[in-house]
Amino acid sequence: KARGAVGDATTEGTLKGKLGYMAPEYVRNLGADRRVDIFALGVVLWEALAQRRLFRGQHDADTLTQVLTAPIPSLGEVAPAAAALEAVVRRALARAPAERFPTAAAFAQALAAAATAAGLLATREAVAAHVQGLAGPELTRRHRALEAALGRLQAQPATAAPSEDLPPRPRPPRRTARGWFAAAALVLAVGAGVAVVAAGNA
Repeated sequence: KARGAVGDATTEGTLKGKLGYMAPEYVRNLGADRRVDIFALGVVLWEALAQRRLFRGQHDADTLTQVLTAPIPSLGEVAPAAAALEAVVRRALARAPAERFPTAAAFAQALAAAATAAGLLATREAVAAHVQGLAGPELTRRHRALEAALGRLQAQPATAAPSEDLPPRPRPPRRTARGWFAAAALVLAVGAGVAVVAAGNA
């Protein structure tokens, strides 16, 4: 990905990113703030619950038209187990930025409250069991491949110690987007919770 990104800087006036997750105001070139991320995360949540794509046209122009004007299908119809989250998801997907959650933290709080009230917020143990059931063999294969790669690295002769004259490495910047990460984590937890509930009712 890094090699392919060389020379791929964003050009003013062009769209960058996955078209089906772009906020309408960004598509219309009306400016963008953190609420474009709320819209994108709302799309991810809708798709995680409905288990299908929300905006996906036959070509790019069709996809963008759907983002701007297509009706949002009701979660109660496409994913009955997630009907209790309808209002939260619809607010995140509001086409007018002022009608969305103002921050990811507010989105996360509303999602947690609705999911908890409906019994859809999965525990870490439930999520782990669900993921293990879906991808356990593949995760085990990757873990063993990683252990083998680490073993080969440790078996190689040690390289020369770095010079003491080298300046210390600068610390990476601290992350400040806690609300966004909290909302993303809740999207995953709620999606897994609905999957667990749906599987139990099947």
